[in-house]
Amino acid sequence: MAQLVSWLLPLTIVFVEILANFGNETLVPNTNTTLQTLAQNTTSYPVADLTLNTTKVPIASTNLTSAITTPLPKGKTSTTRAPRPYIRFVGPRKCVIIGPLRNLSDILKCDVINDLLIDNNTVIDQIDPDYRLREINGCLKITNSDNLKNIDFLIQTRCNQRLKQCQHEIRKNSNLCSSSSIKSKIQSEFRNIKIDIETGSCEQICPGGLVDEQYFRDYLQRGDCRIITGTLKIVGWTAVPTWWSAVAAIEEIHGRLIIKEIGHINSLTFDNLRKIHNRMQRPAIEIAKNSFLKNLRFPKLELVDSPYSRVKVLVDENPRLKTDDLESDFHKAGVRPSEIDFRESGLHDILTYIIIVMFMILFCCMVGACWCIMFVCKWCIGKEEDQKNKYPTPTFASFEPHTAGTPTKIDVENK
Repeated sequence: MAQLVSWLLPLTIVFVEILANFGNETLVPNTNTTLQTLAQNTTSYPVADLTLNTTKVPIASTNLTSAITTPLPKGKTSTTRAPRPYIRFVGPRKCVIIGPLRNLSDILKCDVINDLLIDNNTVIDQIDPDYRLREINGCLKITNSDNLKNIDFLIQTRCNQRLKQCQHEIRKNSNLCSSSSIKSKIQSEFRNIKIDIETGSCEQICPGGLVDEQYFRDYLQRGDCRIITGTLKIVGWTAVPTWWSAVAAIEEIHGRLIIKEIGHINSLTFDNLRKIHNRMQRPAIEIAKNSFLKNLRFPKLELVDSPYSRVKVLVDENPRLKTDDLESDFHKAGVRPSEIDFRESGLHDILTYIIIVMFMILFCCMVGACWCIMFVCKWCIGKEEDQKNKYPTPTFASFEPHTAGTPTKIDVENK
């Protein structure tokens, strides 16, 4: 339908122009000229007047070159936004994509897809840095996409080529930047892939994830990881690792920082962390359920940018944590007191104890009431039995009805 309108519109303009000039006895030269010849003529035709009820309505001159769609020169791309591909769900988070992918945000609800095709400077939306594509059952082709800056979402992707055979490639993406570790992970999974990624200036960029021994071997071990794209999770530690200096060397986090459920660790200091940029609707920094943590410092923190979350810092259930110095570090980074949510664990414990005590008191009252009711009922029943034993019921002789002249039982006994 859109193509039909795009062809009818210039034809209508040409037809109206010819009629207007014919009404003024000014004909277009060479009326048999084709539309292509008219399109090449960049001069505007004279203004025409159409007479309607003796009122002349001027029609502005039209440049036919801009009205008729002509092929774009070689190497040029159209500025018209391409339509989004049709995505069909064939199972829980399993998608079939028909046509090239235009926006990465289109696959956020998909864990498994058939093909991943990104080509020719397509529009790339901002994607959740923590998103990971789980499986591709087809081809992987990312070419000529200058808007694409990283491919961290592919570091956990499995390749399944049972359905088709194709040549994978990631090439000619001028702004694509990734570390050599991510490049090697992709190469190991997608065999025979043609990959061309700038790694020299990108070694300092590492993806987010759960910081453990495996994460250290994959990214932190080389010692030059300075920028994290995604959520950095320090969860479940029981002691400060020997390679903590590699974590403390991180300077920027483009995501969230989570410090949670670490035990038997008294102090942590992020010596070089300067900026945190968070685009999620959750706090940029979350410090929660750390029973033994006393000191947590960010001495060089300059910025905590989290525009989509009302609370930028959440501190919850840290009974021993000294909050004065921590709050001072956050204030230096431009975090207002209203943007810090300190949830005192002591208050939560007191409220918990109060609720438990009230529940126990209520339970004891209910048990006591039931016991009292049973005692009163038992006492009443015993009292009634005692009354019966003290005052026995007298026995009366039973009289039988008799007719006149018939001796009764008493008369027989007297005889």
